[in-house]
Amino acid sequence: MALQRAAGAELAAFAQSLLDLLTENCRKGFAPDDVRNLKVPRTISGCLYRGKIRSLSELSKATDQRILDCPGIGPHRLSIIKAAIHARGYCHAN
Repeated sequence: MALQRAAGAELAAFAQSLLDLLTENCRKGFAPDDVRNLKVPRTISGCLYRGKIRSLSELSKATDQRILDCPGIGPHRLSIIKAAIHARGYCHAN
């Protein structure tokens, strides 16, 4: 029984490290200032990208209304974006 628990814990740790590696690899290949590097769900960064906000510097200068004009962005997603911008150390224009 103890061996099964140890194996389960080992498998869980391996799965987590694999997930971390996949997340890191998914973000590689984009410019450092690319909006797709923002720590938000991929659907949100995709909405910003389709709305022609393609860099973090553009995003930090964009007004709330400009962000809301992006297809698929509503008030809830706007709050997620603002939190991610502040976590990244950028100031957001209101």
